[in-house]
Amino acid sequence: MDVQIIEKEIHLQAFPEDFSWGQAHRHLSLQTWGVEMTLTDGQGHLVFAASYTNTEGLATPLFIRYLQQGEEIWQQKVLHTHIWLTEPRFCLFPQAHSPERDPLYLARLMLDELILPEEVWLDDLEDPMLLSKKSPALWQSLELAFPGCQIHHQARNSISWALHLAQTTPDCLYVHLSGKRIQITACHSGKLQACQSFSYHSLLDVVYYLQLMRAQCFGEEREPAVFLTGELGLSHADLFSLRAQLPQVHMPGQLRAQGPEKLAETAWWKYVYLSHLA
Repeated sequence: MDVQIIEKEIHLQAFPEDFSWGQAHRHLSLQTWGVEMTLTDGQGHLVFAASYTNTEGLATPLFIRYLQQGEEIWQQKVLHTHIWLTEPRFCLFPQAHSPERDPLYLARLMLDELILPEEVWLDDLEDPMLLSKKSPALWQSLELAFPGCQIHHQARNSISWALHLAQTTPDCLYVHLSGKRIQITACHSGKLQACQSFSYHSLLDVVYYLQLMRAQCFGEEREPAVFLTGELGLSHADLFSLRAQLPQVHMPGQLRAQGPEKLAETAWWKYVYLSHLA
């Protein structure tokens, strides 16, 4: 394999002695720069996490083909493969109140763009329903590469994590950052309120969107807890400045306990995002 095409970074590799590939779950998060992969065992424990950078800007299907041909761990047959796609434009609506309209009509109305029938991505398996746009060619290539795979929208995982956190912290904002996008999910009194995605470029953007969602979903009287995960893309100084400006922000214990010089050693923590729904 041409080493110039793929750059690999392993963040976690902890396979137990009784690990079974037949019971494992593979999670793939497709990013603009490449692919993140995690593996969980039959009990949902994270055993492997790695990122694969597409240095040549190949089309995603071709990049995955290179990975399957050259990386032994990609050639293993696992029980389930979950693929997470990020489509910035999406909308949610409760199943109980969904208008009796054709999904294509809803997509063009709510996403405000011309969408072909085969591009409509309507996920109505859970409440709320999720409506977005998909690439039929990409989906077909993924289903060929990983027969029987399940394809999810990243927002689904954010919503599940937020609802999970809301069981113990009823008023909360779950924030995930990846690829210079910030996805914020709000739960009020333990119930889902909103899930929105924005692009960001600096710490000021992150603080602005957090304050915006807080004001929209909780008003000025309630102070929700903020749970922050993901690929921050912020400097060490920015991270601690963020905590100074928003004391209610919660980050993984390793980040809270260690100083800025230790942050670089905790890259694996972002994969908790992917391993929740095995």
